[in-house]
Amino acid sequence: MLKNGWEFIVLDMNFQFTRGDFNLKINAKFDSPITGILGASGSGKSTFLSIIAGLLKPQQGYIK
Repeated sequence: MLKNGWEFIVLDMNFQFTRGDFNLKINAKFDSPITGILGASGSGKSTFLSIIAGLLKPQQGYIK
């Protein structure tokens, strides 16, 4: 728990998501309370956040 009362969460992920010609592969570990997601248009930022939120399910891998 951080000083401000917020809970600190570590995300460890290695997954793949494919839709048509689009293929997103992520292997990352986030252990910071603030993380930025940057990328070009169509690079998978919204898909990535949708998978973390549970709105989409990866075809392979895990998110812990």
